[in-house]
Amino acid sequence: MYSNAFNFASFLQTGVDLRTGQYSASFPLVSLRSFHEQGSEHTLTLGFSMMNPLDVGFGIGWGLSGLSSYTDSDIATQPTLSLSTGETYLVEPLPSESGEVTLRDKKLNDVYVYKQDANTLLVAYKDGTLETLSRLASGVPFQQTVRQLPSGERFTFEYAPPIGQVMRLASILDSEGVERLRLDSSNGVQVDTIYTRQSATTESQLRLQYINGALTESRRVSSEDDSIVNYTYIELGEQLALASVTHPLGGQEQLVYQIEGHQVGSLSQTSFLPYVIEWKRIPGGTQPLTTLRYTYSADTNFTGFPFNGSPSLEYDNLYDQPGEYDY
Repeated sequence: MYSNAFNFASFLQTGVDLRTGQYSASFPLVSLRSFHEQGSEHTLTLGFSMMNPLDVGFGIGWGLSGLSSYTDSDIATQPTLSLSTGETYLVEPLPSESGEVTLRDKKLNDVYVYKQDANTLLVAYKDGTLETLSRLASGVPFQQTVRQLPSGERFTFEYAPPIGQVMRLASILDSEGVERLRLDSSNGVQVDTIYTRQSATTESQLRLQYINGALTESRRVSSEDDSIVNYTYIELGEQLALASVTHPLGGQEQLVYQIEGHQVGSLSQTSFLPYVIEWKRIPGGTQPLTTLRYTYSADTNFTGFPFNGSPSLEYDNLYDQPGEYDY
């Protein structure tokens, strides 16, 4: 489902997004920056979203954030660009030769996208960061293969062979050829261990365990840390959602959902999109628990329901609403 509501920063943080009612959880993997000088950096995270129905090597709903990709018309009815900053945009038809790429619904002049050739897109951000997106195989999205920071530090991204339409990141190397991130898989499908280098002298591992294909435990191991986070899930119709997250020191987050949540008509097989109605945070020890409860308008929501015309999964239907629309 496409909505510009998912482009707001609050959706990218751990917790409940107030606009959509969706709970997401994420944690940082590695910061891409120079080891030798101060400057900008970019963090890759592993995160869960119930809006993500795919298993790209980390269990259903889990994926890497902080990478750009482009899905063209050979794969999807409506081409889509997902940026490393977290925004996702529908893309107008690419120029036949080289030239600027037009992003639909883009409100700020903070990114420029250019088609270099049939297999390469260039992305330039206003802070001076440059990215290269490349077609690495037919039938799969363009993947980010280069990121160059304003300081000139350059990172190269390598990928495992595609499985269907999924290409999984395999490693990231810096300008000196040092491996900053490596994802290992014993069966070629699910990632078992993520190795990261946070500094010239500091390494860590993130070990992942699965039950029936679902990520149930992540264990971070380093010279300074050995911490475990556990996850449980609940099936909400056609979606998988997190039911609880247990933190290393015993604190726990528990979620309760409204299964028949936002009305979305034909955008869902059930006509509803579930949302969180209660988020309980239990610190453990003698600290008091915190309970947050959420309510949403029954007849309108961030999807633009009831729709003005036939709704689309690949377009923000809210833009088709004439006049004022409150939710």
